[in-house]
Amino acid sequence: MTSLQAILKTGTASPLSTHKILRHTARTPSLSKLGLRTNTHHKYYSTNTTPAPTTAQSTASAQVSTPIQKQSRFRQYAEQFKNKPASHLISFGILHEITAIVPLPIIYFGLVETGINIPFPEQAIEEGNRFVGKVAKYYGWNMEGADGARMMLNMATSYAVVKAFMPLRLALCVWMTPWTATRIVSPVMNFWRRFKK
Repeated sequence: MTSLQAILKTGTASPLSTHKILRHTARTPSLSKLGLRTNTHHKYYSTNTTPAPTTAQSTASAQVSTPIQKQSRFRQYAEQFKNKPASHLISFGILHEITAIVPLPIIYFGLVETGINIPFPEQAIEEGNRFVGKVAKYYGWNMEGADGARMMLNMATSYAVVKAFMPLRLALCVWMTPWTATRIVSPVMNFWRRFKK
């Protein structure tokens, strides 16, 4: 009769029998050593720990994307010019003439109304006088007397101002050429080709 059977029969356990039961329990192999799996389920919870981009990172990415956008726009304009070079060249020529002719009367009448004398180098004024002299001779204008001299001076000054702003005019022409070629010149050229057919 084992100690466990004696306890169940008598209902009491002696110190010696209790010690034997504990030793027997300690020697009993665990379920994991016998190759058995316990019916336990483990749940794993994951959280997104990706840190939010900082202000410095956002600024750096924006600085990198800006040259890329400018480069893509330049490639787009280059591709448009490659596909339709005639319309772009015509557009640039038209814009160059417009930016050279339209400001002349505006500046001239501004000088007449205000009476301002804009100081320019003598070389610029002489070039303006030669240009105005050719125009006056072609149209038969009378430039004699004080009024004629004042008119000559204002026209020469207007020419010098337009000449001085040539870099700005060229930049404006280049900037407006793609839009003018796409929206104005190309439709007119397509209409003309259809009309001729």
